Amino acid sequence: RVLTNIGNIYIQRKDYMRALPYHLQAKEVSNDFQEDHSKADALTNIAICNTHLGDSQTARSSLEQAAEIYGKMGLDEDLQLVRQLLSEI
Repeated sequence: RVLTNIGNIYIQRKDYMRALPYHLQAKEVSNDFQEDHSKADALTNIAICNTHLGDSQTARSSLEQAAEIYGKMGLDEDLQLVRQLLSEI
């Protein structure tokens, strides 16, 4: 959670280059602990960073993975956000 919070601070400051490594680490930690919701959140944040850094292909891939997880978990609000982000790429 700490990694996500630090990454989100950098996103708020529009420092996407610094935010990205924290969200990548958060994704790895969520894999280690099999925390699907945290993984999907990290993937969404990774996509936000990559979108702003000009890597739309990686952003789209991350969002598609997040959408799959949110869909399986029945998290409709999160899924709706991801679909909105996908439409903006």
